[in-house]
Amino acid sequence: MLWTPWGYDIDDDTLTALPDIITPGDISIASGGRIADTDPRLPSVCSAVSAAIRDFCGWHVGPVLPCVASTSVDDRIIYLPAKHVHAVPSVAVGDDELPASSYEWKRDGMVRLSHRPARRGAWGAYRIAYDAGVDLASSPLVGVASQIALNQLVASPGVRNESVGQVSLSYNTADGVAGGITLHQRDRELLSAYRLPTRPR
Repeated sequence: MLWTPWGYDIDDDTLTALPDIITPGDISIASGGRIADTDPRLPSVCSAVSAAIRDFCGWHVGPVLPCVASTSVDDRIIYLPAKHVHAVPSVAVGDDELPASSYEWKRDGMVRLSHRPARRGAWGAYRIAYDAGVDLASSPLVGVASQIALNQLVASPGVRNESVGQVSLSYNTADGVAGGITLHQRDRELLSAYRLPTRPR
């Protein structure tokens, strides 16, 4: 189980960290081949851009991963910390799994129970297993993320220092903070489709 900072876990024991949203190959393609996928800057840029997008959107965004969230229910509605939900295999209360006919779900992350809970239960008593995330093989998100990466790479004022021997690179891409990623207004607008809405608590 992989913990995330957004209030849910990734139920995949093969993962030790979230996969990046983009790869060095994606950036190379977006650059028209002007930046090689072997460029030593790219792995850290991929990770930094992925983290910036996820922090802005409030969840892991992509790829599609098996997730588990634990919460309580005041009414019949559960708001999952996700969009692009593909399946909800199970909803359990404590050790009791609810029948599939007792709930329904929508791709935007809403789960509705067919009956109002008889009792609220302890915090985290409801455990929801769901698959969520953008399919990166077919999503325009990869193009958006690659463009954000390219903007960071080609911004010459952002280079703090660079040496050739043994390749030592340091970048200043966010208001004087080395290694930071700034999402510009246009980036935020393009990413708004993947950002979680403000929901009732």
